[in-house]
Amino acid sequence: GSTGGCPGTGTSGAGGNGGGMVIIIANNIINNGAMINAAGNNGGLGTGDGAGGGGGGGVVFLSVNSFTNNLSIDVRGGTGGNSNNAISNRCYGPGGGGGAGIILSSAALPVTVTSLMTGGAAGLITNSTNACNGTNSNAAAGSNTPVVLTGASVPAGTVDPLSGCSVVPVSFLYFKS
Repeated sequence: GSTGGCPGTGTSGAGGNGGGMVIIIANNIINNGAMINAAGNNGGLGTGDGAGGGGGGGVVFLSVNSFTNNLSIDVRGGTGGNSNNAISNRCYGPGGGGGAGIILSSAALPVTVTSLMTGGAAGLITNSTNACNGTNSNAAAGSNTPVVLTGASVPAGTVDPLSGCSVVPVSFLYFKS
């Protein structure tokens, strides 16, 4: 996300944080009603100044052999912040929406997995006496991600034991969020 523009007498909104990255390599995901969430945060409110843009959705990488129960994966972009014009004849700009993230999977996801991959909506101008009130003043919504990309893999790395680093094998027998 990015912060609002024109320096005014008010406070501009901060841009929303991006969704980050989630990597899951597992034989089976047994879902208990939770969601894998890598969505971007919403942009901050601007008061008498520009608002913050929505954070971009994150990346979810899955190398999973099977899924038990329904699962939702959220990589949506955050909504742009609104711009409160403090009952003035101003049109300080709202924030644009964050773009959707991406889901990468080693294989096609089953129908029990729901992918949420839409960009965030643009914010709106509020409390203005100008005709711009209630509009997005050309702030754009974030773009959508059209598909889950399949066939992704994690290449095995090599570590020189003389460098003082070593590979620590990690296996999850059970994970509960």
